[in-house]
Formats: sequence, C-alpha cells, structure tokens
Amino acid sequence: MTTPESHHTPTAGRPFPPVDGAVEPGARVSDEVRSAHALLGETAVRFLDFAVHDREALSRSSFGILDRHDEFMRYAMQSWPTFLEGSILRQLEDASVGLFEVLKAIPQRIFAEDPERLGRFYPMDREHARLLLELSADEHHVAGRLGRGDYLLTEDGFKCLEFNASANMGGWETGVWTDRYLTTRPLQRFLAQSGLRVSCSDTPKIFFRHVLEQLEAKGLLDGPQLMACATAPSEPHRLEILDKLNELLQDALEERTGRRDATVRFCVFPQLEQRDNEIYLDGERVKVLMDQRQIHDEGKVDTHLHLFVAFMSGGVDIYNGPLSGMLGDKRNLALLSQAARSSLFDDDERRRINAYIPWTREVRRGYTDWRGEMVSMEDLFSRRRRDLVVKAGLSSQGEAVYIGAGLDTAAWDRVVREAFDAPGAFLVQEKVESLRFAYQHGEQGWCEHDLVWAAFALGPHYGGGFLRMMPRGRHVPINASGGATEGILLEVEEAPG
Repeated sequence: MTTPESHHTPTAGRPFPPVDGAVEPGARVSDEVRSAHALLGETAVRFLDFAVHDREALSRSSFGILDRHDEFMRYAMQSWPTFLEGSILRQLEDASVGLFEVLKAIPQRIFAEDPERLGRFYPMDREHARLLLELSADEHHVAGRLGRGDYLLTEDGFKCLEFNASANMGGWETGVWTDRYLTTRPLQRFLAQSGLRVSCSDTPKIFFRHVLEQLEAKGLLDGPQLMACATAPSEPHRLEILDKLNELLQDALEERTGRRDATVRFCVFPQLEQRDNEIYLDGERVKVLMDQRQIHDEGKVDTHLHLFVAFMSGGVDIYNGPLSGMLGDKRNLALLSQAARSSLFDDDERRRINAYIPWTREVRRGYTDWRGEMVSMEDLFSRRRRDLVVKAGLSSQGEAVYIGAGLDTAAWDRVVREAFDAPGAFLVQEKVESLRFAYQHGEQGWCEHDLVWAAFALGPHYGGGFLRMMPRGRHVPINASGGATEGILLEVEEAPG
C-alpha cells in the first residue's frame, strides 16, 4: 500500500521514453527472446507472435488510456501486458513469500537474539535493539508483515536485487491498471481470438483480506474498524485515493463479516494518543496502524514508543512499524549470501538463499570469497568493475546504486572510495543479467527490454506484482526516473473442467 508519495519520480507529460532502436513490424524475434517468453507460459509466446506482427498492437496510440495520468496511473506505462501461467507463478510466489520468511528469521538465526550484535550491525542503541528483538520474536507480528522483493529473471531463475519491508511501497494500483488495460482494442482482440480468461492478483484486495485475518487472530475484529495511515508531519498524503481505500476495506470486511463499518484515515503521528494500551485518533479507536514514514525514519521508535507498547499489549495491529528499517536493509542480502551453506538455516531455507540471492557482500577492506577463491576486496573492485554493483544499505528509489558496467574507471573508483570510507554502510553484489524480452516501444514498433519483477509478500500470501522495464543495455537502475515504464502481470485462468 502507498499513501504518501511513492517510489518513483512522476513522469506526467512524458507518456513513454524517446525512441532508441524501436523495431518495425515484421522484424524477426530472436530465439533468445522467444525462449524467455516461453518461460512465462504458452500464452506469453502466443501474445508475442500476435503483437510483433499486428500494426495496431505496435502503435502506442492504440493504448491511449494508459497515457491518461491520474491518481492511480502516475507513471509511464508499458503498452503490452505480460501473461503468466503454470510454474513461473509458483516460482514468483516462492521467491517473494518464501524468501521473506528467511529474511524475517535473521534476528534469531544470525544474531542469536543478541541485542549487542544486532545494534552493532544496523546500528542502534541497545534498548532499541532489545525492542526489535522482542518484536521479531512475536510470531504473530513477524508472520503478518508486508514486503516486496525486486528481482531479475535470469538464465538461473529469479535473482533478488533488494527486498523492501515498508508499509510505504509502490505498485498497489495493479487492479485499476488491469481494468484499464482490458479496455484496449489490441488486448481485447487477442483475448477474443484466443478464448482466454485472465485476471491479476489484486494487491490491495489481498492486503485488506490479510489485515482482517490478522485482526481476527488478535481478537480485534469486533466493532468498527479504523485503519490509520500515519506519516511524519513533513510528509504528504495522497488524499485523492482515500475513497478507493475505504471502498476496498469495506468490501473486504463485508466479505468476511457481512458488515461495512470500516474506515481508512490519514494522519500524522502526533495526532495519535494512547489510552489504556489502545490507540485513538480524534476520539475513535484505531485497530490498524499503517506506519508510512519513509524508510530512514521508520526505525526511530523512541518518539512514538507508547504506540508500540499498545501493540505489544494487543491493543492495535501495526504495519510494519519499527521492524521496517531492519528488515528493509539491503545488507540483509549480504548476511544471507554469506550464510548460504550455514547450518543456521534448514535445507529449504538454504535452497531459497542459493536460488534467489546473487553473490552479495558488505563493502569492507580485507578478503572475501569470489567464485570459489579468496581475493582482496580492493583487487576485486579493480579487476571486476563490469561484474559488480555497489549499493547503499538504506537507499531507495534507485538512489546510491552504482552499476560498474555503466561507469567509467574514474567514476567507479570514486564510488569504491566512498564505500570503503563508510565500512558496513554499502554492499556489493554480483551483476546479474535479465533475460531478453520484447515489448512495445516508441510511437510504432518494439525493442528488447530488461525487466525488474516486483513481487509482494503480504504475510503468508503472495500479493501479486508488477514490472518495471527499460530498453536493453542501458546499465542504469531500472526505475521511472531513469526512463523505465511499468507493466502489468496477467494470470491466465485455467479452463473449467
């Protein structure tokens, strides 16, 4: 869910990136591209064959509704949808929900519930670390948290670039996007010709059902339901989406209980007050608190400690609260990568670590392992620039992400010096390559793209996802501010019988 400004810089006024290599109708699709689409299922290949030879599907003007920017469609959208079916959906679910389960186990497995060790790594004072360990030991709280992994689909399967664990994640508008895509003529013609039925995993619907499931488990589902979405005083709210959020929450409550007495409200943290281990907003009891501060502020619990005392007493449910900063630290991937063969994790957890996390390490002077050899970190950076990516542990929106293949030697050396000068603040990750996919591009045509797959884990539930994509070979972070488009995932429904 996103209520304040989300994860991208808006691109209104620039509905799609400038043309750089769009392919005209009739051009042959390479075997490599066709094989990548085949991994997604038979329908993905059928749509590719349809779209690259159909003049209407190749024309951006056929998808004009996607250029009508409003509160639900604020970023540049890719014209063509992506069809998924069969095993690829199961892999995406395992990569999101399964890997998040492993991430949530880090405080107990790697830090052995030791506040001193936890505080040195993240860093924080001992009391703060103790509170986070107490929260992370609460099975109900940890099991229900929200996350979103960003992945590349490579020759070796899905590889996780980072995992976000905030209640302020973008991409929740997928249901609205799907409704609009389904009105476009090329897609309507393809579905009519193929006789297929498609749907999407509607992220907000799954989220609200999950929230109510958690409230019932805590004994908080009786009586009116007030969800407060709280930010810091300096952060804006997206008031234009409030009616939609209320409708979705009320629909979910009616589905579960037959009632519609549920409300979503926006507020800032100073408006919330505690009474007898319960939280109130303007005299109304809050059952669900969405902590939507930006990631850099989410770990600062001392100012609002009374709210988390109320949570620990069972008077309110909080998403994700003070665990967000810890669970969303990109360096967690380095911890898991280093523990890939450790007995700290069971066989299934090790399988997920090895399957989904590329080689990742903290940036520190000294020696590390690289492809079976021990090498100095300094030599590794010097000799393997094109194979490496450096990131700040708490960066977001594609900031402080440095792809060696996209930098000259001098710029790379500056990045490396900055990282070495801040031991433990940066991580280095092996650069992984997206498979080649074909998507519409420019006013008329298509070209090969690199894709980032964003997949939600809403407690134990796969919460759907979306794509960010960019013409291939730019060697920059794939986000809207860098010229990427966003796209929808359509799941092919099995034929009855």
